[in-house]
Amino acid sequence: MNRLALCKTLTRQLSTNTRAQAQKKLELHPVYLKVRQNYAKYQVNDGVPVHLKGGYKDYFLYGLTITMNIVGLAMVGEFFYRQAYK
Repeated sequence: MNRLALCKTLTRQLSTNTRAQAQKKLELHPVYLKVRQNYAKYQVNDGVPVHLKGGYKDYFLYGLTITMNIVGLAMVGEFFYRQAYK
């Protein structure tokens, strides 16, 4: 009899705990809501590529990347030029 009461009590506690956790999951963290708002900014179809929608910082990083690629290609060209006349 004691085991049966213990099993019922444990079952009741486990099911109550699961319901309480499910309700806590419905409450969203404020940072999550802020991130979702930022996602909405990137989903707008306004003709701007996604990698430039972040503003000035993205434009700067994009320009820096292009510049570094051009410098790298120039260095490769110089390397082959020097190797050809060695």
